Amino acid sequence: MRFVHEDPEFPDLLRVVAGARGVGLALVGKDYWVTHALWALHEQGFDVWFKGGTSLAKGFGLIERFSEDLDLKVEPGRQVDMPRVASWKSGGRQATARRRASAEWLASHLDVAGARVVLDAEASADSGWRTAHLHVLYPALHAATLPTGMRPYVLLEVGSARVVPFVVRDMTSFVHDHVAAAGPLPEYADNRPRAVHCVHPLVTLLEKLDALGCSPGSWRRSACSPRTEASTFT
Repeated sequence: MRFVHEDPEFPDLLRVVAGARGVGLALVGKDYWVTHALWALHEQGFDVWFKGGTSLAKGFGLIERFSEDLDLKVEPGRQVDMPRVASWKSGGRQATARRRASAEWLASHLDVAGARVVLDAEASADSGWRTAHLHVLYPALHAATLPTGMRPYVLLEVGSARVVPFVVRDMTSFVHDHVAAAGPLPEYADNRPRAVHCVHPLVTLLEKLDALGCSPGSWRRSACSPRTEASTFT
């Protein structure tokens, strides 16, 4: 069974969806590949927790801004050969080597059908391998029309994160919604990720407050006021 992006008429489908949604062609395509990449992780049996701006948009509908990257925590799950990270904080040689081994293993074993996964070793090393930067290189149709600064690939930022509490959510994309509205199409594989562990939005809010150096007791200060944080959060 083929994926919808394997249909020769997929470029035409992107144009139809873009016109119906009033969204740029390149953004419609990237939205599809973001969803497909997340599905691939689940399909291969990794344990995945999804956080950050894309989670807020796709999992909870709390922001309308298009978010292009996946901020994730990934554990081996059924992939028992994946090296486990013993410490995300230690700067020691062994801990760093272990984090690097885990990132390299994930990059070489993650299979995103129709795309190629490449590890950005330089960016990953800059973080002490505490965050692995993986590029999902997909056929970026109409990439020249992407907004300035937007990447022509899906960036997976994989690292440690607080993942409790989380909410289980199903994911979709503009393309999937359009195809589903036309009725059941059994010739296509359903690559919409199901039951995704999305970190609760309050965790994201607390992390942003922490990054700003704000504690709950300091919200009344001008630098950490609810109004300031709300603008940052959205």
